[in-house]
Amino acid sequence: MPKQVDKGLRHAVVTALGELGRSHDYRDRADAGHGLAGLADVPEAFGLLLELVLDPRDTFVTRRTTEALVRRKD
Repeated sequence: MPKQVDKGLRHAVVTALGELGRSHDYRDRADAGHGLAGLADVPEAFGLLLELVLDPRDTFVTRRTTEALVRRKD
């Protein structure tokens, strides 16, 4: 039997990763994009993911986020 998803906890993780995604350090933003990809089904993650996929400061952020989203295969 699948475990019930704790929506409040998932929202808190999205919020924390969103903060990381606004970092000045490209590595933090790339890590945030990678983590948020796993939470792409959470509505609040969509805008954050879009910002990271279109990161104007570093293509590494774009690549890492996009690769994580593609791995989801959904």
